[in-house]
Amino acid sequence: MNLHLGKRGEKAFFFPSENLKKPCIALGGSGSGKTVLCKAIIEEAATGGIPAMLVDCQGYLASLAHQNDEFKKKADVTIYTPISSKGVPICINPLKLEKTAASEEELVPIIHG
Repeated sequence: MNLHLGKRGEKAFFFPSENLKKPCIALGGSGSGKTVLCKAIIEEAATGGIPAMLVDCQGYLASLAHQNDEFKKKADVTIYTPISSKGVPICINPLKLEKTAASEEELVPIIHG
């Protein structure tokens, strides 16, 4: 299955869904189209029944689930947001970790990520 990402003139652009079996990232300068590309991939994948887990620190991609009725009909979306009220707030407070038998050395990667 190929995801249709758009077209320029008469030329259509597709992204092979097979590539989504591995993590992917969009890198580029400010204004280069990273968010637009990600939204196109996510929307096409979700409406095609392909699940995704997204990390969206700025909350730009979360707007898909709020603004697009067709997307909401076809995709089961739960949005966890560390710094935005657009989704389910999530916070990992290292000062409130459950008591554990882990050593201090084992806790450092948990706290620092």
